[in-house]
Amino acid sequence: AVMIRVLEVHSAFNWGGVENRLIQELPYFDKSRFRLEFFASHVEPFYAERMASLDAPLLRAPDPRNYCQYLRRLWGVLDERGPYDIVHSHFGDHNGAVLWTAHRAGVPARISHSHNDFDVWRHEVGSARRAYFLAGRLLVRRYATCGLAASARAAASYYGPNWSADQRWKVLPCGIDLQPFRAP
Repeated sequence: AVMIRVLEVHSAFNWGGVENRLIQELPYFDKSRFRLEFFASHVEPFYAERMASLDAPLLRAPDPRNYCQYLRRLWGVLDERGPYDIVHSHFGDHNGAVLWTAHRAGVPARISHSHNDFDVWRHEVGSARRAYFLAGRLLVRRYATCGLAASARAAASYYGPNWSADQRWKVLPCGIDLQPFRAP
């Protein structure tokens, strides 16, 4: 079997839903077929220990607010540790730059993941941040080979109102493991 190398790109690995979901799924990946590595800045110790115990390397990133340094480090990881088969970016406003960098590094599959309806906050941020976000969406549309969204609203806000007409964009609802909440 061919080993598929995946770089999961995040801003930080804190106590969020995306992070919990990935850590819950990590033990179920077929390690003979998939090699997952994580690129993130601040990482809660619990997550770092869990990644290490499951042989999923954590590659430390600079704070993403230091944008140029963050992208240089991402480029270095892709260049030095590659080749990767997939870059999966969970980064909201930086997805476009992440996927552009992955494209430049020759990564064949570049996945953008929209976990939120960004229209809710886009109108509340300043014009510079709004322009950056819109430019990032254009980069996503150009460099993503696939785009996932947690809901139709998350897809529309990130991939555009006609997202369903483009076969690259898919809704992948987040499943939640309810077992810990079941009554004994």
